[in-house]
Amino acid sequence: MQIWRIILQVLFFLLMILLIGGQLFYFQYQQIKPEPREKVRIPGLAAPVNLRVDAGGVAHIAARNEPDLITVMGYYVASQRLWEMDLIRRAARGRLSEVFGEETFEFDMLFRNLQFDSLSAYLYQNISPESKEWLTWYSRGVNHFVAESRDNAPLPYQMRGIQPQPWQPRDILALYRCISWLMTESWGNDFFFWQLYRQLPPELSKTLLPEIPLDVPPAEEYEAAIQHLKKTREVATRFKRWMGIVPGARHSCARALDSTLAPSAKALLVTEQPFGRRIPLEWIELHLSCPEWEAAGFSLPGMPGIFAGRNRHIAWASTPALSDETDYYLERIDPASKTYFRGNTKLPLNFIKQSIGIKNREREVTFLIYDIQRRPVLKPSLEDIQFPSALTLDWSGWHPGDEVSTLLRLARAQTWDDFREALSSFKVPAQYFLFTDSRGHAGWQYAGVLTQKPQDNRPPGRESNPPRPGWPNVLPFEKNPFSPGSSGQVIVCSDVENPVPDPLSTTAAGASSLRTAQFRENAAANQFPRNAAFIDSVLFDDRSIEFLRILPEWLNIMAQREWTPGHQQKDILWVLSQWNGKEGADSVAACFFRIWQWFVLRNIFLDQMGEELFDQFMELPELYPTVFLHTILEKNNPWFDDKTTPGIVETREDLVFTGFSKAMAFFDQELGEEIYRWHWQDLREALSGKSSSASLESFLWDQSAFARFMVVRQYGKRLRAYAEKGLENHSDYGNLIVVDWGKPDIYRSVVSGPLARGGLLPSSPTTGLALTDGGLKTVSWSKSYKYLLNINIDTE
Repeated sequence: MQIWRIILQVLFFLLMILLIGGQLFYFQYQQIKPEPREKVRIPGLAAPVNLRVDAGGVAHIAARNEPDLITVMGYYVASQRLWEMDLIRRAARGRLSEVFGEETFEFDMLFRNLQFDSLSAYLYQNISPESKEWLTWYSRGVNHFVAESRDNAPLPYQMRGIQPQPWQPRDILALYRCISWLMTESWGNDFFFWQLYRQLPPELSKTLLPEIPLDVPPAEEYEAAIQHLKKTREVATRFKRWMGIVPGARHSCARALDSTLAPSAKALLVTEQPFGRRIPLEWIELHLSCPEWEAAGFSLPGMPGIFAGRNRHIAWASTPALSDETDYYLERIDPASKTYFRGNTKLPLNFIKQSIGIKNREREVTFLIYDIQRRPVLKPSLEDIQFPSALTLDWSGWHPGDEVSTLLRLARAQTWDDFREALSSFKVPAQYFLFTDSRGHAGWQYAGVLTQKPQDNRPPGRESNPPRPGWPNVLPFEKNPFSPGSSGQVIVCSDVENPVPDPLSTTAAGASSLRTAQFRENAAANQFPRNAAFIDSVLFDDRSIEFLRILPEWLNIMAQREWTPGHQQKDILWVLSQWNGKEGADSVAACFFRIWQWFVLRNIFLDQMGEELFDQFMELPELYPTVFLHTILEKNNPWFDDKTTPGIVETREDLVFTGFSKAMAFFDQELGEEIYRWHWQDLREALSGKSSSASLESFLWDQSAFARFMVVRQYGKRLRAYAEKGLENHSDYGNLIVVDWGKPDIYRSVVSGPLARGGLLPSSPTTGLALTDGGLKTVSWSKSYKYLLNINIDTE
């Protein structure tokens, strides 16, 4: 009896704890949950609009006409992302210092010099009337939220003691061009090679990538100009870090299968990280519906439309193209008379007086900026140009384009021809767009400016004599690469390598030339299995290409080396010998191999390049893996010799062995002697908060992001197999969207980032959007579903 009394007392005590804990939880939830609002009134709407936000954070906006739909889209996006949008707008217009003071003054100088503000006015004059309407409607919605927030501004504004300002259609164009410029890496590639060719002997620099000729002018003619370019690059890099963009961050991948290959006998589209990881804004997921069209997917805050998603007929997604979008021009300038030279003729130099307000300063800072034929003269400091030679920067983004038109036409597109027509006005940033449709077709199209440049006159350093009306040899859109939306295609496209069309009936494009060659060999031998296992190998192949090419040779070098390995060395070499090349966050072999690769890479290039140039090299993720692979596959290369050890000629075998020893010491120091801990997850935790070289930081970010990227692929297999389960801890893996036309009423997605104005909305890992004749409804795979917000937006 005594025992039962004790048991009852314990149970009563536990029950009281649960009750008290439940009350506390309920109280806390009431404090942080987003407050539902029954009605919002936006002047100018023609009819009421329904806005609903589901448990997955997807906003469903249903309107009776297109103007009202885009207006409410602007209103909702501003309610979720106004501060982030405003930050990019301030950056583009060079007005960060008004809020942040001296720390952002050089950033403002940079962006005033790039002239996005005046560029947006020029672009606005050249876009279609329909695009102008979309921008006007979207701005109207943003401005209603701005006006609504006057007495209760979002928290970041209150912390800074400022009020949000109204938006103009031009602001949207400036924001988008600024983001596009931040995503452009080719100007960094040109600058790196320029410095490399100036610093190293020609016989050494030309072995790096011999197919890239570079005409470098005399150093004394360029010295002052290159210092301005160097300063511009330094400021741009610091701005990216200030915004939270890790230089060198990449990884975007899109895959498409036609109906002959998809397991559901319908086309399949899978995309991860649209635009890659370089954008400073988190995607927002929307479902937009009006009588004219219906579309759903990922939208870029501050820009109307869907960048990656689907409508009732087609699905689309994109991944960055590795194209050369920039040129430098050497100009002869007379700053005293504000003129520049074309031959012996002086022409007026365009200059604009600028003023930057700085927080806690009474007087504004004034200075002049210059441009020639819309190409800004690089001038990253307050000092005026005091030399005859200067550099102008040409970029595809300075030229007319209409990306808003692309988005509005994608939303309405029904066929492959509609899809291509929509992309004809898209200019920056250059992208590969993938396509699938409800009839089972798949295809891809390059969208952006593509030029044929003379190889004997590559930038930087192309002298602007004689004058050019614009970029030379720009290809018309009809000649841009594409593979038509048809049957018999497997498309794997990533920002690691551009897609390469295959002349065979089955196209294998993307992840690497080696893997593409393997696809071709299988197809030629009639060994191209069209089954689920093959689909997994194409869509979710996470093998390391470097593993396939170099690890067997490295292990052979270690085996033939005259040395006495200890138990630890033997263990890690055995782990590597058993590795199948699969990447993964918990793979010891993958992590050790990458760090070993890092030290070999340093051994090859650091002594000749120096720390500063090597850091720049490592911040070009599309470049350094290619260069490294090209170099290390040669048995004899002048880069192998360490110039800091005169009298000793190092070989490739020496560098591989030394790299292995340094990698072992690195892991011992950071993670201890237990080899089972030598994987990305523990390494990231061990290095968190520690200072490291910029090049190591870029490399580690690149590889650890790659590990997370591969985890998404593993869970993506479940989506392809239609598993009715969620993606655990999906917020660590970024953004994923899957459109399977075998189930035309839904798409599946994972989106990371803040979801609601009042705090984080509870999120379900996968969200299905059911497109039915009776209207759109949301299906939760957890089978527990309700709208968290249900707002009726009406006109006054």
